[in-house]
Amino acid sequence: MELPSEVHALISESISSVEMLEILLLLRRSPETFWGVPALSHQLELKEEIVRPALQRLVEARLVTAGQTVEAYRFGANEKTAGTVNALADAYSTQRLAVINTIYSENLRRLRAFSDAFRVRGQ
Repeated sequence: MELPSEVHALISESISSVEMLEILLLLRRSPETFWGVPALSHQLELKEEIVRPALQRLVEARLVTAGQTVEAYRFGANEKTAGTVNALADAYSTQRLAVINTIYSENLRRLRAFSDAFRVRGQ
């Protein structure tokens, strides 16, 4: 069973690891709560060195909002994107392998595109 196209697009554009997905889904479950990096790390059993850059990428993707005065984060997707994140959460609970495969397939696609940029033409 294939993932919905909007879920595939969200993964392609904004999610580069399962850890990043887990962070996003945890924040989604409590959208009004700001989480610090140590609390997220503890809750998800991930190193802060993994959580911090993942959060930064989620902020850049406008899926997560950073706090103004302290290093804390909460779910911050707009209404339309939040619906897609909800669909992603549903897919992850029912089609976990399809979601994980899509994440890593997109990473491989990006890597190939990057390596192709350095290929010498005419060989």
